[in-house]
Amino acid sequence: MAQLLHTNLNLNTLNLGENEIGGEGAVAISSSLELNSALTCLHLGANRIGDVGAISIAKSLQTNSSLTVIHLYENDIGDEGGIPISKALAFNGSLTTLHLNGNKIGDDSAQYIAKSLESNSSLTIIDLFGNNITHKGAISIAKSLESNSTLTSLVFGGNKLGPEGAITIATSLKYNTTLQNLQLSMNNIGDEGAKAILSLLCFNSTIKTLNLGYNEIGDEGVKSISESMQFNTTCTTLFLEFNNIGNEGAQSIAKILISNSTLRNLYIFDNKIGEEGGQYLAKSIQFNSTITSLLFSNNNIGTISQETLVQKLLLNKELHLAN
Repeated sequence: MAQLLHTNLNLNTLNLGENEIGGEGAVAISSSLELNSALTCLHLGANRIGDVGAISIAKSLQTNSSLTVIHLYENDIGDEGGIPISKALAFNGSLTTLHLNGNKIGDDSAQYIAKSLESNSSLTIIDLFGNNITHKGAISIAKSLESNSTLTSLVFGGNKLGPEGAITIATSLKYNTTLQNLQLSMNNIGDEGAKAILSLLCFNSTIKTLNLGYNEIGDEGVKSISESMQFNTTCTTLFLEFNNIGNEGAQSIAKILISNSTLRNLYIFDNKIGEEGGQYLAKSIQFNSTITSLLFSNNNIGTISQETLVQKLLLNKELHLAN
């Protein structure tokens, strides 16, 4: 396959995912990438290429000018391989999408990713879900977002950011004008981190999708949402599933359904919303004419609230209701 890349000038997509090619196979593929000028998409996910393979791929990325998308997820890549990949981004001018999710890269790699993002002008999507990045790495990447003007999607879920990491990201994004998708699920940001991120929506005018699911967020964390979303005119999708939101939080969420005319999709399933919270949501729906999808299954809203919601659903022809 590596030999084929040396001579084939027509192949633009190569999917070798889940083939256990290992580090040796990745080395062979990457050496071909240095000469190939046709391939635009390379899928090497779940291949156990490890740090050896990542180092070789990084070398080829410094010279390759045709590759735009590369999948390196679930490859046992640690900082030894993550740092060279991160450094290569500063020299590569063609890559637009990088998937590094499900590896073992930590704060050291994150620091070099941040440095590269300050100068890189091609990367638009980076997926770092499920790595070992803490608030220290988040601080580095957050700072780079203040100057980066090309990244539109940052998938940062499944790491170890905590409240401090979320607060830092929120502060930096006040100055960012390009990021549209921010995924921070499964980071234990809690109420403190949620307040900071949700307050960001008052200032940010580009984020369209915000994912804060699985974050131990309670009523206090979503209290600021009604004020933030009142002034926001860009966020269309909000994920708050698998948190600890109760009736008070539901009341705050209900307020945005009344005042906000931009939100289209709201996911609040698997929380702790009871009968009272269900009534708040039901009453607010009749005043909303823009939301199309509301998912709130696995709460405890009770039969009465369900019946009320169904009645309001009949009045709202745009809404898709799921319980």
